[in-house]
Amino acid sequence: IAGSSDADLVQVKNGGLTIYLGLVMKDKPLDNVKVRQALNMAIDRKGIVDNILKGMATPKGTQVGPADFGYLDIPPPAYDPKKAKALLAEAGFPDGFRIKMQSTLRYMKDGEVAQAIAQQFGDIGVKVDQEVLDWSVYVQQVPRKGPIFMLGWGSTQTLDADAAVYAILRTGEPYSTASIPALDKLLDESRKIVDPEARKKVLHAIQELSAEQVPLITLYQEDSLYGKAKSLNFEGRPDARIPVFEMSKR
Repeated sequence: IAGSSDADLVQVKNGGLTIYLGLVMKDKPLDNVKVRQALNMAIDRKGIVDNILKGMATPKGTQVGPADFGYLDIPPPAYDPKKAKALLAEAGFPDGFRIKMQSTLRYMKDGEVAQAIAQQFGDIGVKVDQEVLDWSVYVQQVPRKGPIFMLGWGSTQTLDADAAVYAILRTGEPYSTASIPALDKLLDESRKIVDPEARKKVLHAIQELSAEQVPLITLYQEDSLYGKAKSLNFEGRPDARIPVFEMSKR
C-alpha cells in the first residue's frame, strides 16, 4: 500500500490488538511462578518487533494500551536467557521441560513470531511442540487446551483498562486461564469504584501484580493499518472506530 500510486497507508501506533501468550496455570509446570517468569524473560520482544514485524508494533509489559484509562507504563521484561535458565533451575527444572504451544494464522506474521518464540524457549531448555491451527479450529480449543497459546486482545471501542484485562485475567472467565485470588479481588474491586482517581489506583495495582505473577505473557501491541484513496481525508483512531462522517474529499 505504501508504494502504491493510488493509495496511502495510514498507520496508527498502538491502535491494534495486544498479542500475548496465554498460560493454562492449572497445568504443571505453569503453576510455578518462577517458570512463568522464566518464560517471560526468555522472549526477545524487541528483536521480534524489529526483525519480523518491521517496527509495526510496540513491545509491552502490560495488556492495557497507552490510550486506555488506567494505563500504567510497565516496560517489558528485559530479554535475559541466562537469568531465565537460573529461574528454571530454582523451580526444579535445571534441564528444562517439554510443552505444547498452540498458535494460528490470524495476527500480523504470527506464524513467524510463534516460531521465533519457540526457538527462544529452546535456548533456555524448554522444548516446544508447536501446533498451528486454522482459526475456525483454533477458537474451539483456545484458551482451555494450551497449555501455551497465542491470542490477541484489546480495549478498542471502550479505551478502558477493564476491557483489556478482566476477561483474560479473572478466574473463571471464558477467555481466562489465570487463577490468582489476589488479582481476582482487585479486578472485582475496580468494577465497584465510581471515583476515577481511586479506580485508576486499583487498575495500576492490577497491572503491577500481573507483571510480577505473570498469569499470561504480554508480547506487543500491533499498530493498526489502513489503506485509503489518496483523494480521501482520513485518520485512523486508537479505538478502531471508523466514523464515516469525519471523512472528506481532498
